[in-house]
Amino acid sequence: MKKVILFGMLMGLLFGVKAQSVEDHVSWEYSVQKKKNGKYKVNFFARIGDSYHIYVPITTLTPPLDNGALPTTFSFEPDSAITINGELEMVGNIQNGVDPQFFVGNVRYYTEKVLFVQNIIVKDGAPHKLKGTIEYMCTNSVECLRPKKHEFSIDLK
Repeated sequence: MKKVILFGMLMGLLFGVKAQSVEDHVSWEYSVQKKKNGKYKVNFFARIGDSYHIYVPITTLTPPLDNGALPTTFSFEPDSAITINGELEMVGNIQNGVDPQFFVGNVRYYTEKVLFVQNIIVKDGAPHKLKGTIEYMCTNSVECLRPKKHEFSIDLK
């Protein structure tokens, strides 16, 4: 009887650890294009795993989601020498439809890949690091993974 209980506890522990692990189906790459007069274009490229998608960020062109889906957000750490110039631009094929995980609302999301572009101004001309966090939720037709935070630090030279 003790062996059965011990085996059951061990299996519960193993499956419990598996259930709590968070897979990441999105990989991020960055690049910087230096322009004139301290202006930069910072590119955040997301590759999204097969059958998964991430939700469109909220901007003046894309109103908030009304169904519980977490939009992708970019948060930048304050730096007195760096100004975020304008809204985040998105280059990719936006999909629209009812999300199979939430069953309500018309959601907007990206599959496969998307490029996010943020214009930056560096006031003093010295090298700096643009630091921040990208928060996103990765979903497919079967599961909705916990929101994930991805920290970044990008050299502006």
